[in-house]
Amino acid sequence: MRSWLRDRFGDRVRFAEPLSRHTSFRIGGPADAWLEVADAAELCDVLRAARTHGVPWSVLGIGTNVLVADRGVRGLVLKLGRGLGRFDWRPDGDGWAVRAGAAAPFKKLVMDAAARGLSGLEFAEGIPGSIGGGLLMNAGAFGGEISHCCTAIVVVDPEHGERVLPKAELRFGYRRFDLPADHVVTHVDFHLQPGEPAAIRAVMAEAKRKRD
Repeated sequence: MRSWLRDRFGDRVRFAEPLSRHTSFRIGGPADAWLEVADAAELCDVLRAARTHGVPWSVLGIGTNVLVADRGVRGLVLKLGRGLGRFDWRPDGDGWAVRAGAAAPFKKLVMDAAARGLSGLEFAEGIPGSIGGGLLMNAGAFGGEISHCCTAIVVVDPEHGERVLPKAELRFGYRRFDLPADHVVTHVDFHLQPGEPAAIRAVMAEAKRKRD
């Protein structure tokens, strides 16, 4: 697969890449191979090639509070690129829907929602990491959690490519989310309600005060 990665991605793929460069703790040994994928099509190609070649893979988000052993990680470590970190806002009935890229910082989504006067994510003020990481742990605090406002997710897997999984097919638990094997989350859909901006900011300030 090493040759395939070189032919497909050129200098974008790095071998023996120190993961200390990609985690908040700045520790950790090398990944056999490291690649930042630009979009869902690239991600699908990589997952299919990894399956064909029998190469293990994993996904590293923003790297907040992630501990990597000095021996590093065998196989391919993937990072979702900026193209998978955008927000798409649109009116949705009595509220607003946003399709949030899994690579984006969760904090950015919370702040953008508050700036638009949209309520539902105030609980997440101060929660670190990416939106994808937050989903996988069903991040929450102060009575709220992602499962309360998540309506669907977009995933990529080597068998089906890119597809949408509605909330009825999602399995959330306390601080966990059961992602099907060999799937990578690229986007998370949320439904938020209009609220009073001052009230939203007050709830977020109180959450921050309690965290501090």
